[in-house]
Amino acid sequence: MFSKRYFTCVLLLAAFVLAFSQTEPLRAQIPGILGMPKLYAEFKTPEVGTYVKYELFDNKNNAENVYKLSIVGMEKVKGEGDFFWYEIEQASPKAGNVYIIKMLISGDPQKPGVVKRMIYKSGKDPANELPQAFVSLMNQPSKEAAKPAEPKPKEVATEKIKTKMKTFDCTHTQDISEGKQVTDTWTSDEVPLFGIVKSTSASKTLQLVEYGTGAVTAITETPKLLEMPAQK
Repeated sequence: MFSKRYFTCVLLLAAFVLAFSQTEPLRAQIPGILGMPKLYAEFKTPEVGTYVKYELFDNKNNAENVYKLSIVGMEKVKGEGDFFWYEIEQASPKAGNVYIIKMLISGDPQKPGVVKRMIYKSGKDPANELPQAFVSLMNQPSKEAAKPAEPKPKEVATEKIKTKMKTFDCTHTQDISEGKQVTDTWTSDEVPLFGIVKSTSASKTLQLVEYGTGAVTAITETPKLLEMPAQK
């Protein structure tokens, strides 16, 4: 017989497999932080304390979410070098929901094999850290990774993009997926992390709200380490 806790963990694992097998969402997403589009831009060398905040409009569902991406710390891992704590905070203004995921990464969080640890917090619930077996699963290359590397997005032009913060001089690039989905992205060297000022597709629009320094983690309690399900 299996315990109730076992089935809870199995469902959690299934949710993770679903989230990390998608080609469009960030590999850095977990249940509750689904829906953010893939970022077609290079991940810059992280600096502790930097953050960016975006508004994401889902044109199909007429929904809006706010995402804050931050580098909230650094750790040296013996024999592996410097790792950074990368945090994604999703807030839904209408529903009032807040979800946070915090990952210890060695590089671009959209690529496999870079996550060392992962912590997740949903609303007012206690924070939990995923067991290494789950993290190892997420670090495995997806089926998409076995395919030939996709060409880099095509550079279209240099354009000015106006935001709530200021007007940026941006490089406009365009990516066309195998499914013929077109994603236009505008990036600026001024913006940390992925450098994105704006990104649009047929279904979603991502717009920069602000960026800056001084970011700290939104998870203040010590996370509980989840255990792998065990048979009874």
